[in-house]
Amino acid sequence: MLEQGSGDVSAILQRIKILPMAQRTVSSDYFQIVAHSLISGKKLHIEYYARQTDAIVARELSPQRLVY
Repeated sequence: MLEQGSGDVSAILQRIKILPMAQRTVSSDYFQIVAHSLISGKKLHIEYYARQTDAIVARELSPQRLVY
């Protein structure tokens, strides 16, 4: 992403943090999708299962920071 010239590198590094502790096994595809949305300033459309209401919920998010 940084190689593609997608913005100011210092601003990107302030918005994305990668923590080595408590790592989860998550596909890097998700990281790339969210990071691209964050860098380009685009919204994400997600759907998730809400246990409390037992329903699939759709949301639109504007990512501000990414902690991975």
